[in-house]
Amino acid sequence: MTPIITFYLSRVIGVKVLDINENNIGIVKDLLIDPDPSNHVVGRPFVKSIKIKCKKQIAFYSFQDFQIKKVDGKIKINCNQLIELSPDNINYDLYLADAVLDKQIADLNGHKLVRVNDIRLVSIIDDVIENLINKRRTNK
Repeated sequence: MTPIITFYLSRVIGVKVLDINENNIGIVKDLLIDPDPSNHVVGRPFVKSIKIKCKKQIAFYSFQDFQIKKVDGKIKINCNQLIELSPDNINYDLYLADAVLDKQIADLNGHKLVRVNDIRLVSIIDDVIENLINKRRTNK
């Protein structure tokens, strides 16, 4: 089993989220990241929370208990535990689909505008994250 799985944001939006008993929790509407680089443990932003539409309500949950997997070429999202977040916990987070996807942004040098067609994300198993954190600590 590969500890790193890559996927695209556009393939996650609209996907059903299932609990540990395979019951439908809702549909993914967006993923949120913390834009503050000082909070990025492994040097890159990470998905902090998830926006889910449950029936006619929108709720935000901590992403720590969610797993995104590829099964037979399709994205499958499971959740072991729902930890709902208050609006204070997501106040400064960046909504990836809403704020970035399909928007025009300046390139790193600020010279030209490019359209963000999709965002490539990586799902990393906890052991891999722990190794990255330890390497970063020893390099300081």
